[in-house]
Order: sequence, then structure tokens, then C-alpha cells
Amino acid sequence: MKRIFFLLVWLFAATTEAGEIFGAITEEGTSVGAGVGVEIVAPSKTYMVQTNEEGSYRVHVKEAGKCTLTVRYHGTAPTIEVTSQEERSVRYDLLLVKEKNTYSLQRK
Repeated sequence: MKRIFFLLVWLFAATTEAGEIFGAITEEGTSVGAGVGVEIVAPSKTYMVQTNEEGSYRVHVKEAGKCTLTVRYHGTAPTIEVTSQEERSVRYDLLLVKEKNTYSLQRK
């Protein structure tokens, strides 16, 4: 009976997933458009997607916790810390702010 209990606990833990991180990326009030690389580095995995034609992105992150989000834009790679929450979607609308020849990210 104990074996079955522990097996069920293990199966439940293995299938429980965190939520998703999604949002839109803009520069000076305008969408960045399609094809901008978005990378989310979680504690045990890296997720990579590209923005759609509206500059939006959506990443299903399978673990909860702090992550680093990087945007690959015009030869730069600004980063911002984000948090994936268990079984919840978290919106991160981001602003690309140009500073001389590089960009930084700010949450909208």
C-alpha cells in the first residue's frame, strides 16, 4: 500500500507543471514585430521562441521559480528577471529602451 501511495505522489509531482510566461515587446510605443528571439532560462531548462507579427510571445515553462528572460534585438541581448508561477500564467509586457548603442528591458 505504501508503494502505491509513493508511486501516486511521484506521478502527481511529475505531471504538475508551472504556468506560462507571455506578453508583448515594444520599442518607443511600437511593436517589435515578428521574428524577435525571446529566451527564458529557468533553473533546469532553457526555452526559446520568437515573437509573432504583433510582437507577442508565449512560453510554457514547466517549473516554477525565478528565470532570466533575454530578448535578441538588433544585435543586442538585454535581460530581465521574471518569475514562473505554478499552474498560473504571468504577463510580462516589456519595453525596449535604447541607451546609446544598446538596449535595456523594462516591464511595462
